[in-house]
Amino acid sequence: MAVPLTDRFANTQRDNPPARGQAFFWDTDTKGFGLRTTERGVQAWVLQYRRHGRTVRLSIGNRPEWSARQARTRAQELKRINDVGEDPAGVRPHAKGTRRVSDLIDAYLAATLHLRRAGTQAGIVRRFRTWVLPELGKLGLAELDVKKAQALHRKVAEKNGGGMAGANHTIKSLSAMCNWGLK
Repeated sequence: MAVPLTDRFANTQRDNPPARGQAFFWDTDTKGFGLRTTERGVQAWVLQYRRHGRTVRLSIGNRPEWSARQARTRAQELKRINDVGEDPAGVRPHAKGTRRVSDLIDAYLAATLHLRRAGTQAGIVRRFRTWVLPELGKLGLAELDVKKAQALHRKVAEKNGGGMAGANHTIKSLSAMCNWGLK
């Protein structure tokens, strides 16, 4: 059933839960955004999307902790992640102790930067601070893959007016760091 999802609507459904199982209500404005209500009146905001030909349903948050507005905003963010080819279900907080790309960047720069000329050092640091850290720094090392590097390359090229030199240098620095990390 498609309806405009609001907190008021969610309250009416919590007070009239389904007799068995769960019921889903889908938003008329944001495609894939919905409200799940169980037979016990427990509610959660969900996002349903397609990934590699399969339907995926992701829980956003429970009601009333999440308002309809907050959940809709989060659903729209997750939809954008899916639209660029990444899996929204993979965007989760990391476990304690997990090494991140930012940790590898720090270790790499501390160990190798002094081996470069001053002008080269400045360029490497600028590329990591401007592009790699904001885009990939929060990822766990296991999450860094070719697709994310390609997406970074495209973004750097677009921001530089289609110039490939800066994008190529950024990927070269990223590659050198990864190779160093593997050793």
